[in-house]
Amino acid sequence: MDRYSGGRDGRICAWDLHLPQTGKPSVSDDREPSGQTPRTRRTTLRWQIWPHIHWVNDIALIPDGTALVSASSDLNVKLWPHPYSQTGAHTLGQHADYVKRIASPPAGAPGANQWIASGGLDRKIHVWDLGGKGSILEIDTGAEGVRQKRSVYALAVGPNMIASGGPDRIVTLWDPRSGKKINSLIGHTDMIRDVMVSASADTLVSASSDTTVKVWSTQNYRCTHTLAMHESSVWSLYSDERDLRTFYSGDRSGLVAKTRISFNYEQTDDTCSIGMCREDEGVVGLVAHRDHIWTATSRSSIVRWPDGGSAMVAFPESSYLDLSMAPRLSCMSNGSGSGSGVPPLHSVPEETIEGVNGVVRSCLLKDRHNVLTVDTAGEVAMWDILQVRECCILD
Repeated sequence: MDRYSGGRDGRICAWDLHLPQTGKPSVSDDREPSGQTPRTRRTTLRWQIWPHIHWVNDIALIPDGTALVSASSDLNVKLWPHPYSQTGAHTLGQHADYVKRIASPPAGAPGANQWIASGGLDRKIHVWDLGGKGSILEIDTGAEGVRQKRSVYALAVGPNMIASGGPDRIVTLWDPRSGKKINSLIGHTDMIRDVMVSASADTLVSASSDTTVKVWSTQNYRCTHTLAMHESSVWSLYSDERDLRTFYSGDRSGLVAKTRISFNYEQTDDTCSIGMCREDEGVVGLVAHRDHIWTATSRSSIVRWPDGGSAMVAFPESSYLDLSMAPRLSCMSNGSGSGSGVPPLHSVPEETIEGVNGVVRSCLLKDRHNVLTVDTAGEVAMWDILQVRECCILD
């Protein structure tokens, strides 16, 4: 099966994971002639495209999987009608500033394969028609408040709502048909970094730079859980369950937690969280599928970790994280917290998909045909732009 990634080089890649099909593995799935097993098979590149001239900030498949949509700092939102093809790119439209997030309706929602939403630093949410009609709805998130604090850094779509968040510390719910505000969820004390909405739109999960993850009931617009398993800003969320009962979260310190929540709001003893793994840098994106977790940081590599199974009771007690706020209060000044003393379940990844270092600075020399560059590893090189080749690497 394929998965997709987008990077700061403006490129989108499709990867063949070489995982067995769902259901009971066959003999051929268990072990190949080379001796590889599902856990040791290496991910391979299927195809790649360069649809953008700036960072790819977010990508999303529409529910039926027949199109891929990308959002970029080049201000464009682009559609690829056939993810397995390198042709057929179509620009849905533009924002006036960096486009940070893309979100599609859940499978089964009315019109789920007909539109997609994007949010940007221009404080706008656009609903784009996938048939080529452009923006069919524009929501100005700054219309009711201080505009400079209304940039959209988090975006999610339910069957009857759009949820957004950003520096204003508020999760705002919008009607995707009229663009009117439905309600606001207030409780975080720092920037909203990510948000998810359940398929039935009755549950919402938000992640914040205040180091907490909050679970909200959208039926009465109240917070049902405040989870403090992280010690630093929570940057990313992921769940493949329609009710969001089990979800993953990644933070600035690199910790990835797997959390299962109880929907019995009078009894939360069944809510628990496991420290799954720890990256070397902050986790800006993560995906889980069956027995694997993929993490992305500011580095150009993607790392695959073992998940360990769906039953939370199967994990050792030493990897359980403290969900309460109390242990964090005396430690916030030095950056440690509830997860600092808990070793993650996995310390060694299954696979690292190696990327290449990207250029972060450049300078055209006086001769007008040589350029000095500095990449993400700090390496300085000189390039001949007329010959389109690297001249030398400077110590």
